[in-house]
Formats: sequence, structure tokens, C-alpha cells
Amino acid sequence: MTVSTSTVVFAIATCLPFGIAIVDTVRDKPPGMDDDARLDAEAEARAARERAEEAAREAEAEAMHQHRQLMLIDLIGREPATLGSSLEGIAIGMSAADFGRHRDVLDRLHDATGAAVRGDVADTSLHALVITPARDTCDFVATRLDKLWGAGHSTGDRTFWHSGDSLVRASYAHDLGDGCSLRFEQYVPVDAWFGKKPGAIVPAAFIGKPADALIADIMSRTTADRVEQTDEQVHWLDAGVGDGTGRTEFQAIVARGKVAWIEARTEVAASTLEALRERITALHGQPTDGDEGLLWKSKPPIAIALWNSTTVALTVGTLP
Repeated sequence: MTVSTSTVVFAIATCLPFGIAIVDTVRDKPPGMDDDARLDAEAEARAARERAEEAAREAEAEAMHQHRQLMLIDLIGREPATLGSSLEGIAIGMSAADFGRHRDVLDRLHDATGAAVRGDVADTSLHALVITPARDTCDFVATRLDKLWGAGHSTGDRTFWHSGDSLVRASYAHDLGDGCSLRFEQYVPVDAWFGKKPGAIVPAAFIGKPADALIADIMSRTTADRVEQTDEQVHWLDAGVGDGTGRTEFQAIVARGKVAWIEARTEVAASTLEALRERITALHGQPTDGDEGLLWKSKPPIAIALWNSTTVALTVGTLP
């Protein structure tokens, strides 16, 4: 789609002729016009031409701005945390190979909207899609999100929405200094992130079990990848939880072939941190104050610590 030139043409058609007419008048010096008058007329002609050119530039910039806004509409779906029709064929969780075949679409969208669209692709699949609009369209994007998706849940500088059944969350951040961004990514609710039984994102049920069993469980998950293993440690990534950004980073410590300790670290909002505390308390009773946070004296022991204002580290088990 090309940029409409009607506004540009109007500005040129209405402003530029005045400058040209004055120039023609000056070029054919009327009888009796002295040199000072001629110099004044030439200056006025130049000023008129500059005003016309500036009006044309402003009209072109406004036309481009309006065009970008129009194209941005189709990047955002009508239901909360969904992609728009311009991104048809792209889905969070799709295979890395399938996403690779759509990269030309992202380049075309950048040309049309001024927005950078970047995918977070790991070993197997697309885990996140980040849209960074041009700064002068951030207010428009925020208004559009509020109209289509409602108010969302705001915490800090981010507002969160969750899809109905596809386990995709969207978060919008607007910083007056750095512009704005809209992030779509995989996530799971708190109850699916932590639990006693196998299948939870945090594999607490594998403490004391053979490391091979943990590896097999991780490899069976569609949300987990980037698995690195040694005789003493296992590292991997999996889905984030609740309101937050990014994935969950895992480290497991292995002693004598069995899983002794697991750490899960991820970015969460304060509301999700509180929901995690309530979830663990419902399963394991009231916590006590530990050295760096909360400690549940369960078997195995569980602890939560905040590394900064948003990064939570949950540990299960005992370091050997």
C-alpha cells in the first residue's frame, strides 16, 4: 500500500503558486520599482517559496503518520492478547521453521508501519513476538489497545492482558524516553507453573528422582528448550508465569545421579508474586522468614527470594 499524496498535493497547489507568482513579478520589474522595493519583493518571494516547501514537507509527514496508524490497526487482534490480521499465519508457539518462512512479512510490515517486529525463536518454536512502534504512534497504539482489549491489569510501567485459551499473554510498556513496545509471549497460570504433581513447569516432583527422569520430562514439553546438561547440572528454559515478562530460567543440581535442588528464576509483577506465595502456602502451609525471603519447611524445602524489584527466584530442595 502506497502513501496517499492528496494532502501533499493540496499543500503544494495552494502555497507554491503564490511564491512563483511573486518571483515572476520580481523578475519582470514593474516601471518605477526602485532597487529597495525589488530586494524586498525578492525576499518575500523566497519566504513564500520556503513556506510552501515547509507546508509540503509537513503535509507529507502527516500523511505518512496517518498511513502508519492505519496499518498499525491490523497488527492488533480484536480479542485480548491476539495478533492482528496483518500477522495472519504467525502464532506464538509455532515451529521455528514455520516462523522463518514469515520473516519477509515482518520486513514489509516495518516498511509500512515504521514498527519493528521481532520474534524470539529458540531451538524449536516461537516463544515471543515483540512489536516496537515508531515513537509518534505510541499514543495511538495505547488508545487502540484500550478500545479493543479493555483496561487490562497495570503494574509498574506495564499493562497485561491474557488470551482466553491459547496461553498467550500480551504486555504493553510505554516509556516517554524510550518509546513503547507490545510483547506477545507464552505463559502459564500460577497453578500450572507450581504444583506437587508432575506436569508443573517447576518440576518439584523430581527432587530425589534420577536426573535422567527429569531430562526426559523436560524434553517431552513443547514449551521447554535450550537444554544443557552435565553430570552435575541441568539448565533449560520454559514458559513464564502470570503477569510478567520473559521465560523461566531453570538450573538443577544433580548429586550422585539424582536431582537435589532446582532453581526457577523469572520476571513477575507484584500481583503474581503474591499469587505464588498463596499457591505454595495452600499446598505446604505457612512460610517462615528465611535469609533472603520466605521459606516453607516442607519436604523438600521451598524458598522464594526477590533478586530485584521484579525477578523472583524460587528454589526447591537442598544444595548438596
